[in-house]
Amino acid sequence: MNGRYEKLMTDKPELFYNSGEKETIHIITDPEFIAKVEKQTGREAGIVFEDDYIRLLRDAVIFPDGSAGTYIRIVPRAEESAVAVLTVIGGKILLLRHYRHSLRKAVWESPRGFGEHGLTAEENVRKELEEETGICGAEMTFLGKIYPDSGLTSGLVNIYLAELQPEIKFRKNDEAEAISEYRLVTPAQLKELAEAGEMCDGFTLSAAALAVMKGKLMLN
Repeated sequence: MNGRYEKLMTDKPELFYNSGEKETIHIITDPEFIAKVEKQTGREAGIVFEDDYIRLLRDAVIFPDGSAGTYIRIVPRAEESAVAVLTVIGGKILLLRHYRHSLRKAVWESPRGFGEHGLTAEENVRKELEEETGICGAEMTFLGKIYPDSGLTSGLVNIYLAELQPEIKFRKNDEAEAISEYRLVTPAQLKELAEAGEMCDGFTLSAAALAVMKGKLMLN
């Protein structure tokens, strides 16, 4: 166990909370027990990697069956949640063709981004919308929250709906953001893209689903 991990336990005890309930994965915090698990598994527990955005942790744990081992998780560095915004302009949904390094290709998606320290969720979403589209002053509606991948990361995403009139102008071809194209689609066309496998972005699909459930969007 490295010293940074031990300090994180002290500074952020909520990251190592154990409820005591059955059928949970218990995080081991006792240094001697951690050392025993490290020797048993041949893996060091601790902070595997960290930068300005995330920490990759390998925890020593006890699984529900009583066995001990290690488990990887990603914890966002910012306390503020990430954000995504379904942007509707004159009844049509704005999609961005955004190159994603992890996928090594461009995909269609809604504007989104990491949470920035010191900003509220709505301030974050307005900042991301302006950075990626140039749009300011949209009417915002909070749709809900999602865990995009609860099996890997504790990151939470606040989802918003931005509604604008059709005459609004948005910026195109923002190379700094690796955005190559913008398009407006009807809700029915978004559904068709999803059915055809051309819309796979989880944030956009979640935002559309939340908007439908809250009566803010009709797909037909």
